[in-house]
Amino acid sequence: MTANELLNKQLADVSYQLDKVLDGVSESDLDFKSCPTAMSIPETVEHLCEVYVVVEKESRGEKHSWGTYAIEDKSWSNLSSEFVRLRKVAVDIVSKAETDKEFDTALAYILAHDYYHVGQLASIRLATNAEWDAYSIYNH
Repeated sequence: MTANELLNKQLADVSYQLDKVLDGVSESDLDFKSCPTAMSIPETVEHLCEVYVVVEKESRGEKHSWGTYAIEDKSWSNLSSEFVRLRKVAVDIVSKAETDKEFDTALAYILAHDYYHVGQLASIRLATNAEWDAYSIYNH
């Protein structure tokens, strides 16, 4: 397996996990935070959107000022739609990685970062719905 094949396998896996952890989120779950300084589900999704914007900008050689990204319409339907759109753009960019810098971007901004937030989102899902199946995020 080549490095690019492994990268794309992991991109597909974390995408599956994100889809599963966000599937069926109810309006009543959206404001929950595990502690006052943690992010809610919508805040996490908006944060991930900013990361995907950074991937796109850096692929064009642009710099991004962290913390400046904000989605105007913060309705759950809009946030989740924008998340899917921006993530697709970012994954399409990093899936073609060939250089060390491109692999570093894929690993830092997508793989490690997305998996990290899957865990946080899963924790919220379990805290708001004890019946939610945490094992549903695995595609094996």
